[in-house]
Amino acid sequence: MQLSSTPAPALLAALSIAGCAAPAAETVPDPPEALPGLWEITEGPGAPFLLSPPAGRDPAAAVVLFVPGGAGIRDHALPTFERWLAAGDGRDELWLLLPYATGSDLAAEEARVQAALERVLAERAPDARAVHLAGTSNGGRTAFRWMLAHPERWASFLGAPALPPADTTDEALVAALGDKPVMLAVGEQDAGEHGWLDPVRALAERLAALGVDGELAVLPGEEHILTEEFDETLFLDFWLGRRAATRADSSNPSTSTPR
Repeated sequence: MQLSSTPAPALLAALSIAGCAAPAAETVPDPPEALPGLWEITEGPGAPFLLSPPAGRDPAAAVVLFVPGGAGIRDHALPTFERWLAAGDGRDELWLLLPYATGSDLAAEEARVQAALERVLAERAPDARAVHLAGTSNGGRTAFRWMLAHPERWASFLGAPALPPADTTDEALVAALGDKPVMLAVGEQDAGEHGWLDPVRALAERLAALGVDGELAVLPGEEHILTEEFDETLFLDFWLGRRAATRADSSNPSTSTPR
């Protein structure tokens, strides 16, 4: 996949003054598909990563960076896309970016992932209306760390599920999440000693007590890994602003409805 070659503003001005026509920007070619409608970029800045384009390659469509679970390797990123994103209503209205690890842990590759995001914004979505951050399981933990470190980069946060580092202060949570939409999602059956249901509910209560407006979605019938029956539209609606956020309340959580 080749980078686009758009002249710098100063060069454009010089060409205009000289009476020369500026060269047309090179069209970025579509890379090969890993799955139907899902491109796989394996060369160039930020590679490797997966990218699902919106209909018409809309340069103003919002961008979602979704951090896959597990170690974040390719074999984790592909099923994450299939179970969390692929079949939802609204997929064709967003740029969906899923990086995957080149080493043993995607969490250690933040700089490369940021380069992938910047590349998508420059080449594919230069007029993007918003850039959202999301993740699941270990990827949710990683996404939470990235949100806390650079909250100014992101328009919203979705953890499905996600938890912050144990030593995260209330002040850090408010600073990172207090001015943006938040959704916490967790499977109804993701319970037990090592389950995420109770910790995610506790986090939702904590955010509500801090005045952070968020939505807690307890997903009926779902465990930690989502099933093929899960309706991904729940997440896509959140990014598209079609689902009004409610203050997270574990005693009366919002829930999704499986297909």
